[in-house]
Amino acid sequence: MEYLFTLTDKDIFPRPEFPKPDAYKKRMAVKAVVTSDEGKYAFVTNPVHGFILLPGGGAETEDLFKEIERECAEEIALEITVLKKIGIAHEIRNRDGKEYETVCFLAKAGKKLESDARTEDEKKMIFMWYG
Repeated sequence: MEYLFTLTDKDIFPRPEFPKPDAYKKRMAVKAVVTSDEGKYAFVTNPVHGFILLPGGGAETEDLFKEIERECAEEIALEITVLKKIGIAHEIRNRDGKEYETVCFLAKAGKKLESDARTEDEKKMIFMWYG
């Protein structure tokens, strides 16, 4: 499989000193580049780590189009229209002992959701538009 890129702990942490696990637990994830009518891009951040990230997360089913819609509802409280699949990123995380295949989508922002679908952890995240 051809990946857009491969990301490891050393790409994220200044001094990654996480031992390599005996085996990695495989996990499918989804992320989206979400654009607004004003040409801005949706991002989320968590004060715990301070990273600015695309909305998305772990897939709970094999329907990845529905999964990215669910993740965007939870993290940015917006309906989205998925325009296309961009590609797949590969992440190897010694810290978590996980190997991710992250399917990346391009999506258009829709209307704001009235109900809050975030988990308790997601409520710590901050949603912002850039661009």
